[in-house]
Amino acid sequence: MINRLIFYLSLCSLLGVALTDSVDAQESMPNIVLFLVDDLGWGDLGCYGHPFMITPNLDQFAQEGLRFTDCHSGSSICSPSRASILTGRASFRLGFWGLAGSKIHLKDEEITMAEVLKKKGYQTYFAGKWHLGNVDGTLPTPGDQGFDKWMVRDNEQFVTGKGPVDYKDGGSCDEVVDQSIDMLRKRNSKDPFFIEICTREPHTPLTPPEKYMKMYDNERVRELEQFIQYGRVLRPSYIDKNASELARYYYGTVTQLDQAFGRLMKTLEDLGLHENTLVIFTSDNGPEHPVLADARRDRSWGSPGEFRGMKRFMYEGGHRVVGIMGWPGVIAAGGQSDQLISSVDLFPTICDVVDVPLPGDRVIDGVSIFPVLRGDPFQRDKPLFWNIAYTHSPNMALRLGKYSLLGYFDPIESEDEIKQDWIKSATLTSFELYDLEGDPRQERNLQYSEHELFILLRDRMAAMLEDIQQD
Repeated sequence: MINRLIFYLSLCSLLGVALTDSVDAQESMPNIVLFLVDDLGWGDLGCYGHPFMITPNLDQFAQEGLRFTDCHSGSSICSPSRASILTGRASFRLGFWGLAGSKIHLKDEEITMAEVLKKKGYQTYFAGKWHLGNVDGTLPTPGDQGFDKWMVRDNEQFVTGKGPVDYKDGGSCDEVVDQSIDMLRKRNSKDPFFIEICTREPHTPLTPPEKYMKMYDNERVRELEQFIQYGRVLRPSYIDKNASELARYYYGTVTQLDQAFGRLMKTLEDLGLHENTLVIFTSDNGPEHPVLADARRDRSWGSPGEFRGMKRFMYEGGHRVVGIMGWPGVIAAGGQSDQLISSVDLFPTICDVVDVPLPGDRVIDGVSIFPVLRGDPFQRDKPLFWNIAYTHSPNMALRLGKYSLLGYFDPIESEDEIKQDWIKSATLTSFELYDLEGDPRQERNLQYSEHELFILLRDRMAAMLEDIQQD
């Protein structure tokens, strides 16, 4: 009897230690907020050098965290980029050669960061623009991809796991942030959470409240906006004649977005969550530009800063984006990093943060940048690369250190040809090589003057393309 009692007390003691360790580990895991905006240019925030954009909350966030100057999206268009963020895999590898639709969607067999975190005990939430497949029940929804609770913008309403909810103000960033705050207030406070917040702003249509537009209706703005760069992408002449009137819609929207982000950050403070929360702010691709076929884009006045290209281009301006991260006690305040990183790195980084091994049954194209966040030594050993199926510009870009190689696919026989079939058999036929350290505007092609380096990078690019096509 005495021996049984001793055994029972010893077992309780061991279980108590195990439970305590489990609780401590759970409480030490950070909450994670991924705030993804749509079509914001690298040069569109005050903290990235814009001469008059009013973005006090994001500027403060940059002062309190780490601002990346060489941060990239997973693609230069929306759906492929979003798929890469959630999976850590290149968009073509995922079958995303264009925007999401019935044939292009995030497949259920892909492993997302939400699924990884959910298995680790996280509460997982999604709010805003999904754009990885329709949510009518015929394709995987955010709920199928690891999100416990979700709300997706769709045709004048929000679709949720429990049915539709009508927009109150057009589904703007204000309403998406309101819904996100509501999710956070109603969460289980004992467990860590992951929330992905995706605004449509500053994607068109641009309809900011008048109070934000008035901030830019003055002579100072009209004088300074003459010096803003737009990636060497030509604009139709009729747009230039109405530049100030059209542009203030964009400027006002960016300030509206900044204010919405500020309300979210204040909520984290009010709920006592700020100190143990990793917050990531970035964009899905470079800024939109006016296109003659779509008048809604006339109000698109985002800037890639000094870089060449905009949305849909493989030049830097198409995929170099803002990237700011904050995590008190881990990320030193007021830092700036010139490390080459991409949103495709977020999946492996988060796996590293929560101590989960990467999936061993598939290629993960990103790498963990957790050492960069901690201020430890870091070296990227494999290149970053991007693909796109448009025919007006290079179809592939590769970055290794300061060098950028761009490659063109062999011409498509006709625009009626199925682009997916074209991509599966495409070969690289011509190239451009740039040294971004000395030539950030990508004006001097070094293909012939740096021939040995060109051959090395060309062969790496060709091998990557072949690997994707086989996958």
